[in-house]
Amino acid sequence: RTHRPPAPILGGPRDGYMPAEAARAYLRDVPHAELHLFDDAGHWLLETHLDRAAPLIRDFLARTLGFAPR
Repeated sequence: RTHRPPAPILGGPRDGYMPAEAARAYLRDVPHAELHLFDDAGHWLLETHLDRAAPLIRDFLARTLGFAPR
């Protein structure tokens, strides 16, 4: 709660380990985080939804760090 860095949070309601409500809870501690929930995603979001997640991550890095990895 002391440190509030920019952060992307990607998740989905089908994640049994970190459900959507848990992802939303991070916004209380890191209010400037960007939350992206994929309705049909589970715990392995980067394996199942990389085509949708990667552009969000690249955009986040471009805006916060000034560059986007390829």
